[in-house]
Amino acid sequence: MSGLFSSLSSTAGALRAHGLAVELTGKNIANVNNAAYARQRVTTGANVYTGGASVSIEQVRNRLLDAQIAAQGGTRAGLEVRADIASQTLTALGESIDRLDDPQFIDDAAEGGNGIRSALDGFFNAFEEWSSNPGDAARRTQVMASAETLVDTFHRVDQQLGEIEKNARQSAASEVESLNGQLAEVHELNLRIARVESGGRETAADLRDRRQQLLENLAQSAGIHANEQANGTVTLSLTTSVGEDRILLDAAGPRTLSYDAESDRYQLPGGGEAFQPEQGRLGALSRSLKEVTGQARSDLDALAASVAEQVNTLYHRPYAAATAGPPATGEVSEANFFGQPTPPGVGTAVTAASIALFEHSDSPAFEALSASSLRSATGESGNDLARALADLRDARPSTLGGNSLGDFPRSLVSKLAVQTSQLQDSLNAQGDIEELLLSRRAGESGVSMDEEVANLVQYQQAFQASSRVFNTLSEMLDTVINQLRS
Repeated sequence: MSGLFSSLSSTAGALRAHGLAVELTGKNIANVNNAAYARQRVTTGANVYTGGASVSIEQVRNRLLDAQIAAQGGTRAGLEVRADIASQTLTALGESIDRLDDPQFIDDAAEGGNGIRSALDGFFNAFEEWSSNPGDAARRTQVMASAETLVDTFHRVDQQLGEIEKNARQSAASEVESLNGQLAEVHELNLRIARVESGGRETAADLRDRRQQLLENLAQSAGIHANEQANGTVTLSLTTSVGEDRILLDAAGPRTLSYDAESDRYQLPGGGEAFQPEQGRLGALSRSLKEVTGQARSDLDALAASVAEQVNTLYHRPYAAATAGPPATGEVSEANFFGQPTPPGVGTAVTAASIALFEHSDSPAFEALSASSLRSATGESGNDLARALADLRDARPSTLGGNSLGDFPRSLVSKLAVQTSQLQDSLNAQGDIEELLLSRRAGESGVSMDEEVANLVQYQQAFQASSRVFNTLSEMLDTVINQLRS
């Protein structure tokens, strides 16, 4: 009699185990297209005390693989940002390069476009044409038109680079807001996972799936890495650009990250030195602001200052009428071509944003300076002056690192194009690495429809067999009880 009851209890446990396996298989199949879902399976064993089935749910996850995917995702996200900003900067300079895998094409492309290089070439070419006939008003008009184009191009490019920087800072602020929200959610999941798994009998599989998804998002945001504790919770930290680790989440809860767009620095509560992340999108944004757009604007400022300085050095000369008699009406004793520096080497520093033509460049006296009948105090004719100005394209100011005025824009574009190409190559390679890791995880933790269908048939047959055993034992027990009654 006791043996029947024991067998009946064991069979009931088997029914529960096989029924749970069928339910879990259905859940796996329902999540076959959910990339964040890790396959779950029922593990059974014998209960040493009752002899019945011991059932538990196991989540199929490789923690090392998960950590690698998170880290590689952060690297890929950073490269995407850097490649995008480098491409935007190249476009702002007025150059378009499509065949980034061809070094010769990159070199040749710097000769085309409608940016700074083209405007500067047009400026010097206009002086060269003017030198053949300094008294030609049409050619002088072309000089002034090319000068206005150059100034406008400097302003436009600087404004566009400023917009790229502004958008990058706005993206960083938005990223920080999202990051703080995800930190709070991870903290809440930590608490729930710890409660569910506190007895050691149950795995909070669905909660862990969601947390892993958040951890990978956080790694992409700022290279945040996780360390799992014995109770199932995780602590989160990031590495700064100087190699220091900053804790963002621990047992005490999340620490809100703040961002100062003006300084491009980040801060955590409790003081401490402001910092910049090393990895992820935030790290890439900071790096790009410094190394790409920041460097491009600095180079443009140096070029604008050098052009204004070199041109004004030649143009800033006292002029007087060559003929005897009183000075012509409105005669100018000295003038500049560009508004600053005045005189050369003195005055407000010139930048790409501030470069401007001399404020009296449209006055009759300034116009008269182009006449071939005028001579400078040194005896130079208008032809000499125009030729000297045209030859400035080969001048090598110390501020341009050994480059000539004519070659510097080409060097700037070529350098940025090569950098963009290298970033794109790195991004493609990183994508291959991440795809390989994701494929490995899909093979280990993902849902295989064929496997799940095969399991479903197996569990269904096992359930049916256990059900028959249960019915048989129930009938046997009923027979025994009826016999005892009689």
